[in-house]
Amino acid sequence: MLSRAITFFGVIQKCFNIFSSSTQRCEIIKSKIPNSLHFTHFNSRWSARFDDIKPFAKNLPGLINALIEVKNLTLW
Repeated sequence: MLSRAITFFGVIQKCFNIFSSSTQRCEIIKSKIPNSLHFTHFNSRWSARFDDIKPFAKNLPGLINALIEVKNLTLW
């Protein structure tokens, strides 16, 4: 069970890294979801991590659309 949680939070971290490492990708995510994404990877409290995943869970369709748009950018 712990390995699943670690993998889950790893995916959340990677999504955050994708959108925060480029202004173009940051604009894409801003256009798809109303909330900003944040990830406090330095915080080990589960309650803080729960707060981190709320924007992802609440805006999953927009996040998926943003990831597809980023993928299409990299194909060219």
